[in-house]
Amino acid sequence: MAVNVLKTPVDTVIAELAGASDAEREDIFDRLMEEAIRLGDDAVSGLIASLDHQDVGVRQAVSAALSEVVNKAATHRDRLRDSLKDSDPIVRGNVAMSLANMGPAAGDCVRDLKDALQIEEDDWACVVMMEAVEKIQVER
Repeated sequence: MAVNVLKTPVDTVIAELAGASDAEREDIFDRLMEEAIRLGDDAVSGLIASLDHQDVGVRQAVSAALSEVVNKAATHRDRLRDSLKDSDPIVRGNVAMSLANMGPAAGDCVRDLKDALQIEEDDWACVVMMEAVEKIQVER
């Protein structure tokens, strides 16, 4: 007997994004952001789970969406910390934004951000990581 697993709207949009052509991705990304913002904390688990997706476009999108729903994401700091080592600089930068948006709740991630910054080669990701460190430390 097959078990029916109910998907959240975020899970459904992520599945669409994974199978989308480049031309379709922008509209689907916009829908993902809308659903993440609408669902807030209820979107976090699906977004966090998708940080390991094999499709870099999915990882980029979910890491960006996480920066918009940071309340519950703060409970997943360890997972976000791991994503500072993602192979894609957009994912790393988006994760840094998520941590920055958590403010003092991400204080224990400052060392990880600084370590990531030391080896980061992408200019944009470097800037975002520096801004994240500054924002987290200033708000403490």
